[in-house]
Amino acid sequence: MQHGMVDLAIVGTDRVTANGDVCNKIGTYLKALAAHDNGVPFYVALPSPTIDFGIDDGVRQIPIEQRAADEVATHDRPHRRWRIETVRVVPARLAGWNTRST
Repeated sequence: MQHGMVDLAIVGTDRVTANGDVCNKIGTYLKALAAHDNGVPFYVALPSPTIDFGIDDGVRQIPIEQRAADEVATHDRPHRRWRIETVRVVPARLAGWNTRST
């Protein structure tokens, strides 16, 4: 986008409210901001069943699930003799925040 090599941005979505609020995974909002900042058209592709006509305010009515921080702070990897070892990938002094829309 910074080099003018992107003509438009298209993302998918998990859920859309009756008024058009888009609810999606982490990262989509930053893509929308980058597209806006660079003058790139931003579109959301969605099948009609994705629209929740019973909700009209995504910020107030779509709950954000709080999940265990260890899901993003650790990684399981193979270890000797076919055992799985959990490795912390961020310093222990740092807290994590792991959410997703429900």
